[in-house]
Amino acid sequence: MILAQLVVATGPLFFLLATPQRPWWAAGAFMAWIAYAGLNVCLPNLMLKLSPEADKGPHIATYFAITGVFYGLSTIGGGILLDWLRSLPQPLRIGAYQFDYAEILLLSGWALRTLGVIFLLLLIEPGARTWHGMLLGKQNV
Repeated sequence: MILAQLVVATGPLFFLLATPQRPWWAAGAFMAWIAYAGLNVCLPNLMLKLSPEADKGPHIATYFAITGVFYGLSTIGGGILLDWLRSLPQPLRIGAYQFDYAEILLLSGWALRTLGVIFLLLLIEPGARTWHGMLLGKQNV
């Protein structure tokens, strides 16, 4: 899941590289987003492993309800943020670099998705090898 999350996170960076003269970079985002398959399989599987054996139904419903609500809220929030950024008098300047509103959103999308890996690193899957155990060469921790 960690690798899939890191690959998915790179999607917005491809849109930063894309221009009308180099539109093929946008295809890189869609190629990176194929890694969503790993997340779409592993996250519900992990949810089933972590929920109590006798009572999985409410956990499944809660998972999909909460993720659906957050998806909707993030879509609305992203639109509000985009409108607010467009209302600013000039693009953001950091030193010699100038960023327009789309670049700010794409960079923040990459950063926030990458930071999501922290949650995955802290997640303990029953019976699975840990990431630090794999780095140390341990078979099962």
